[in-house]
Amino acid sequence: MNSPQTTVSIIVPVYNPGPYLHACIDSALGQTYRNIELILVDDGSTDGSSAVIDHYAASDSRVTTLRQSNRGLSAARNAGLDIAQGDFITFLDADDILYPRFIELLTEQLNAGADIAACDFTRRETELTDAVSNQEQISMSGHDALESMLYQTSRLRHSAWGKIYRRALWNGLRYPECWFEDLHISADLFPKASILTFIPAKLYFYRDNPDGFMARKDGSRFDAVKAAINVWAVTSSISGALQRAATDRILSAALNFLAMAVRHRIPVSAKNMELCISLIKLHRKNTLTSPLCRRKNRLGALASYLGVLPVLKLACRRSGK
Repeated sequence: MNSPQTTVSIIVPVYNPGPYLHACIDSALGQTYRNIELILVDDGSTDGSSAVIDHYAASDSRVTTLRQSNRGLSAARNAGLDIAQGDFITFLDADDILYPRFIELLTEQLNAGADIAACDFTRRETELTDAVSNQEQISMSGHDALESMLYQTSRLRHSAWGKIYRRALWNGLRYPECWFEDLHISADLFPKASILTFIPAKLYFYRDNPDGFMARKDGSRFDAVKAAINVWAVTSSISGALQRAATDRILSAALNFLAMAVRHRIPVSAKNMELCISLIKLHRKNTLTSPLCRRKNRLGALASYLGVLPVLKLACRRSGK
């Protein structure tokens, strides 16, 4: 049974989530695990969200609110981390929903010795469930978890959400204020965990918000390439296995960015385009020859040898006109 002394801090960055905010907050306050503090960080909302979070703060003593000018997702999460009092930390996006037993089930894993507990997620609210899939619950080292995430060969994601962390992991760590901040910080965060336990139950509902960042199709998506490069730089001093996984992630990010730019006719600077192409050429042999890399990436690496890069380069130039 969970210790009544263990407090879980739920940090929710709030920036214009519109009609989704009520369901998000209700899912946090409706957890079967009651010993929580809910930190709502208003990141300069202009859609009436400020009044919503004030209402919840007035009606539930577990709710704490912060307000700041609009500085972005990372700054809002960091502000929450700075005041969090919980023994454990979790992040919830303001347009997403937690299954009622999310905290209960993941906290059980931390009380059993894990440093990070993670779960599966769904993009359909009706699929939220504590029933596990046919995949077994697994425990692994933080190094192995990072390697799996970089290769993108499992349901474990680098996302901030869908996990509960021991608070001590965040000592000296804060999110960089950029896009793909969760990938950016992963190489510093996950190796600090001795044990990560993954539960294959869909306890987190990720909403495909058409107004959210992941729906954006513009040059800011190049930050995924920069984040992958940062991970590679950090892992180079940790282990060769992690660095090879990060190498594959760089190739994946570069190919995805160029393909997205062509598909959505996004202007790409000559500098960014040439960097992506050089990274693909530099790392494609590693991806093509490694059995650990996913099939999609190996096919992309093979296509780069067969002449797809000049086509992408020409298409990007035309898209920028």
